[in-house]
Amino acid sequence: MTHTTGALIGVLFLSAAEVNHLKPSFQNYEGKAEMWLICPRYTLADIGLTTLLERLNVLGLEDRYWGRTKRPCLAGYWERARQRQSYKQGTPSVLFHMKTLLQGITYLSL
Repeated sequence: MTHTTGALIGVLFLSAAEVNHLKPSFQNYEGKAEMWLICPRYTLADIGLTTLLERLNVLGLEDRYWGRTKRPCLAGYWERARQRQSYKQGTPSVLFHMKTLLQGITYLSL
């Protein structure tokens, strides 16, 4: 799969996630309880979406694909996901990414 094809699939996935899951969920549960992609609990589906969003964020594509004006529900979802303790503990820091770039280590060589 080429980078262009992968990016297109990612964009289509983000659009489908927002239209089919996030907007209806937030409209139904707004102000009542914390709502994630499928239900009020953070599930495997959320882990998958959060992983995709994290990778796009690391590549500097956050504003291009889900800035506050483009996909406000997805932007809100991303902010809440980043506040989770599990996200903070399981996501490599900026320092890790900088060291990786400077040392030339790829993820495959770890």
